[in-house]
Amino acid sequence: HTQQDLSPAVHAALNKLPARQRDVLELTLFREFSLSECASILGMRVGSVRTHYNRAKTNLRKHLNALGIDHV
Repeated sequence: HTQQDLSPAVHAALNKLPARQRDVLELTLFREFSLSECASILGMRVGSVRTHYNRAKTNLRKHLNALGIDHV
C-alpha cells in the first residue's frame, strides 16, 4: 500500500498524529520496514519505536472512530 491509496478520511486521520508516530507508521505500514529497521533509520531505540508504533495505532483508531470509520 501507499499513502496515495488511502481514503481522504484515513489520510486526514494520519495527518493528525504527532510527527514521530506518523513517521513510524509510514516506515512500518507503507515501506514495510521492521521496528528494528525503523529504530536504525530514525536513530531511536527499538523500545521507543515500539511505543510510538502502539500509540500511533491507538491514536489513529481514535481519530478514525471520531470520523465514523470503525475499520480500515
